[in-house]
Amino acid sequence: MAPGSAFAGGLETTEMKMNKASEHPAGRLATGGRPELDKPPTSGTPVFDPIHLGKQLALLPPSLWPWEEPEEIRVELLPAIRDDHRVFEIILYSRGEIHRLIGKVYFQDRQDVCELMDEIKRVGFGSDVEFSIPRPVGYLQALRLLLQEKVEGIPAKYFFKLGDERQRTRAAELCARWLARFHASAPPIGKVLTTDKFLARCCRKCALIVGKGGLLATQAKRLFEGLEEARLTLGEAPLCAGHGDFGTYQIILGERRTAVFDWDLYDIADPARDAARFVVSLERQALRRYGSLRALDGTSEVFLKTYLSGNEKPQIWRRLPFYKAAFCLRGASFDLHNRPQPRPDWAEAMLDAGLEELEKATYDSLAQTG
Repeated sequence: MAPGSAFAGGLETTEMKMNKASEHPAGRLATGGRPELDKPPTSGTPVFDPIHLGKQLALLPPSLWPWEEPEEIRVELLPAIRDDHRVFEIILYSRGEIHRLIGKVYFQDRQDVCELMDEIKRVGFGSDVEFSIPRPVGYLQALRLLLQEKVEGIPAKYFFKLGDERQRTRAAELCARWLARFHASAPPIGKVLTTDKFLARCCRKCALIVGKGGLLATQAKRLFEGLEEARLTLGEAPLCAGHGDFGTYQIILGERRTAVFDWDLYDIADPARDAARFVVSLERQALRRYGSLRALDGTSEVFLKTYLSGNEKPQIWRRLPFYKAAFCLRGASFDLHNRPQPRPDWAEAMLDAGLEELEKATYDSLAQTG
């Protein structure tokens, strides 16, 4: 695709879509670039009251809550990536033993997340196997509170951020093997994310960048127009269970266990989406840590080769550039709208990378047909 060709040919259509996206209910954003929600729970709400929380825990059946009533409960708030929930650690003292759980309180009822985790655990991702998820303990509907096991280990992002080449390679292999197993065996549950729906989300992100004006707006339009053009050549993909936000920060690497958490965005989707999401999360980590998106390219190659090894997944390889380019667009929007201090330099780097992905995909396609 010649630079700017799709942009020049569809400028009016793209601008109309940008305007439509900005008028979408999800486009009316509060401070921080997120849709307006109810006020978050505070330290004075019941979920943070140890006495009230203890009473609710006592309502869980013994099969879910094998410990006796705790003598003391401590609650420590943890950082949350999104604005639709709060995450905290629950420390329970009972008969001289300490038990630690992770709690997630939602603004809306999300019992479905607990039910999904039960299903994933049931098909072979329990806490006693190499590739797993946190054990779901239960869901307290009165508090909209998901309780799950606290997995002991080190977040994968630290290996990619601070580890040596050997450690990064090993971490990439484990993450790839987990994802390949999940895509092959997890039950497809949730809403279906078609490429058209995915592209509509990208349109809203593009609208935010266009609203800033300037060079970045022009780049964003070009990238979105390129995504529209690329979408026409993708065809339909075989769908499978999807994590929805599979990145370096959603994975814990333990001594004998790799566990993936944060299942709020689960869906049924193109497997290339999750794989691309991970690669772009690596690139963004490289940008923040080393000042270059390409600094962890070797690690990305290890991840993709491991994920694709032993499986006939040519369609996934062909569809990766589309999703990578789309996540570059979304990353640029985040850098401009979701940080305390916007980073237009990072946004520019992400948009450039997205355009490169689409150009590379077009070149590879022409080479194959030639």
